[in-house]
Amino acid sequence: MAGHKWVEHVELRGLTLAHANWLLGPKGMSVPQAAVGVPEAITAFGARHVTIDGCCIRHTGGYAIGFGTGCKHNAVRNCEMFDLGAGGVKVGFAGAGQWRESHEVSKDPEGLASHHTIENCTIAHAGRLHPPAVGVWIGKSPHNKVLHNDIFDLYYTAVSLGWVWGYGPSPAHHNEIAYNHLHTIGQGVLSDMGGVYSLGIQPGTTIHHNHIHHVHSFSYGGWGLYTDEGSTDIVLHDNLVHHTKDGGFDQHYGKNNLVRNNIFAFGQECMIRRNDRRDVHTSFTFERNIVLYDRGYILGGGWGTHKEGYYTLDHNLYWHADGKPVMFAKDMDFEAWRKKHGQDQHSLVADPLFVDARAGDFRLKPESPAITKLGFVPFDYTKAGRTSPPSMTKGLPPVPRAFD
Repeated sequence: MAGHKWVEHVELRGLTLAHANWLLGPKGMSVPQAAVGVPEAITAFGARHVTIDGCCIRHTGGYAIGFGTGCKHNAVRNCEMFDLGAGGVKVGFAGAGQWRESHEVSKDPEGLASHHTIENCTIAHAGRLHPPAVGVWIGKSPHNKVLHNDIFDLYYTAVSLGWVWGYGPSPAHHNEIAYNHLHTIGQGVLSDMGGVYSLGIQPGTTIHHNHIHHVHSFSYGGWGLYTDEGSTDIVLHDNLVHHTKDGGFDQHYGKNNLVRNNIFAFGQECMIRRNDRRDVHTSFTFERNIVLYDRGYILGGGWGTHKEGYYTLDHNLYWHADGKPVMFAKDMDFEAWRKKHGQDQHSLVADPLFVDARAGDFRLKPESPAITKLGFVPFDYTKAGRTSPPSMTKGLPPVPRAFD
C-alpha cells in the first residue's frame, strides 16, 4: 500500500441507491462460503473516516456495502438495506473475487481493513439471489463493532466473524457484536449456520446482549451462537437465544471460550451441542446460564466419558418447561450427568420463574433461583435492536412466519 492516497472524511447522508444489477461472468464463480466474492452496490477501497448515514440501499443483485483493502475507521449508521441479492455489509473484502487475495492483504498493516462500526441499521429480506450471503460479514479484520441492528429474513447466518479455519494466526480479533436483534434466519434453506457464527482465534472478541430467535437450518445446524472451527478466546454473555432448530449454543472445536449469563430456550433437537474432539485444552466454559427446554435432550453431539478437561459446565439452571424430569441424554438425568462427567456440581434443576416464556416474556421474577442461588444477573433483552425506528421500509413484504 506504499504511496497510496486514501479517500478520507467523506459523508454519504440520506441517499437512496436502488436497482444494482449483478452479472455472472463467462467463467462463472465459485465462492467457498457466505457469497463473499459477490460484489456490492457500494464498494470501498482505501476509505478512511467515511460515514454512510441514513441511507437506503435496496433491490441489489449482490451485497449492499463492502469495505475492502485499506479501509479503516468507517461507519454505517441508521441505514436500511433490504431486498438484497446477497447480504448487507462486508468488512475485510470488497468487490468481485478479492477474497482470493485475502492472505497477503491480511499481512499488510496498512492494507488490513479495521475499526468499522455498523450501528442502528435494518438489514432484511436478503439472500434473494445468493442464499449463502450474510447480514454482516467480518473477515480478516479486527476492532469492528456491530451494534443495535435489526437483521432478519435471511437464508444463512446473520453475523459472521473470522476467515481462518483452525488455530492458525488470524487478524480477526477485538470485534464486538452487541445489542442486535437477529431473527428469522435460515428458514430451512441452508445448513451449518447460526445467528452469530465465528471462526479462528479471536482474543478480545465479545458477543453480548443480542436477542436471537427462530434460526432454522435445512438439515444440520440452526444454532443461535455457533463457535465453529478454531474459535478461541471469545466471550459470549448476556444473550437471549430461543427457538432454534438445534442448540442455542454449539461449539465445533475451539479453545477457552466463555459462555456466561445467557438464556437459552426452546431448541428443537437439543440445547447445547459440541463436537467430541479431544484437544488437550479446555474448549469452553459454560456457566451461570439458564437453559429451558420442552423437547429432546439438553445435550447434543459428543461429550465423551471423561470427568475433567475439554469443557467445564457449572452454576447453571436447567428446567423442562412442562415440569418433566430434566434429561441430559437418553437414560441420563441430572444426577447421572454429574456423576459420569463430573460437571454441573453447583448447578440446579429448578423453575427459573420467567414471567411467561411461552408467550415470549423472558423477564425473571425477583425470586428466581437463578438470581438468588446461582448469581445470574438479569439483563434487559428488549434493548436489542434498533434504537430508532426505520423510516424507508414501508410497503415491504411482511416477515415470513417463523416456525414454532
